[in-house]
Amino acid sequence: MRSSLLPLFPLKVVLFPQTDLALHIFEDRYKEMIGECMKDQTEFGILGIVGSAVGSEDQQVAQIGCTATVQEVVKHYEDGRMDILVRGWRRFEVQDVNREKSYLRAEVVFFDDEVEDVSLADPRRKIGLRLLEEVLALLSSDEQDSRDEPPEEAGEKISFQVIDRLPADRKVRQALLEMRSESERLDHVLEYLEKSKVYLGQIVRTRARAGTNGTGHR
Repeated sequence: MRSSLLPLFPLKVVLFPQTDLALHIFEDRYKEMIGECMKDQTEFGILGIVGSAVGSEDQQVAQIGCTATVQEVVKHYEDGRMDILVRGWRRFEVQDVNREKSYLRAEVVFFDDEVEDVSLADPRRKIGLRLLEEVLALLSSDEQDSRDEPPEEAGEKISFQVIDRLPADRKVRQALLEMRSESERLDHVLEYLEKSKVYLGQIVRTRARAGTNGTGHR
């Protein structure tokens, strides 16, 4: 389904449907954009900045993103800056970009998964949550920054909820956002979790051995 012009916000993050993101709004064009979206209670689109063109400082922006709505204004500064909390909703693909305003807008096509191919009873859902809990525990042991606790309630597209709790690379997150099959996403997420568990486990064990000064005693 094509949209009317959707305001666009390119960022070095990838937002997923049904997940939350805290943003600090400080550029005039985005203060204008967010202000209009809040007044009209409309969505805007977040597009991930996925890199720079070779030999150029121009940023490469993904063509597939996720819409967001403002859930809360956490803080409003005197100069118009804002700390806000947004919620991801619908995935979209950019068709035609419009540059008539200070910020970008575009005609977009919204899409969802092509086939509902994972049931709520699929064992991969429980495996994913268990692996996530184990990886978060290892991140805590390694004193790294984990994003959150495992979700208390798992939605239909649990792959998004699981990967959102991890400090995953933007390219990994963008690839998952673009997949149109929950089954395919779950397979990728489980593989990512298994590799992360092995890698973090090795780091934790190595640091534990280093703490014994090679003698087996601290």
